[in-house]
Amino acid sequence: MAKFHRAFGVYGILIKQQQLVVVKKKDGPYKYRYDLPGGSLEPGEFLQNALIREVAEETGLHVRDASQVGVTSFTYPWIFEDFDWNQHIVVLYEVTAFEGELLLC
Repeated sequence: MAKFHRAFGVYGILIKQQQLVVVKKKDGPYKYRYDLPGGSLEPGEFLQNALIREVAEETGLHVRDASQVGVTSFTYPWIFEDFDWNQHIVVLYEVTAFEGELLLC
């Protein structure tokens, strides 16, 4: 029987100078993959607060305004620890106002 890992996170859709902002993950099961800026919630953290924190940590940008645009989930084969599959649940936000300098890594 397949063993599913469940991931839940918030992710921001940011456009800067007519380009989609993405990050290259540095560690964890998504290491070396490109992704929207975002990630998991800390215990007791609200969705939008997690978005603001994750975007700042990963990009250096400070979210000033964002609107939730959708929620989805998807599954895919995933060999990690004891799991065969991952079910990823994502809450997507369109970030319409932000400031700061984009970190270039």
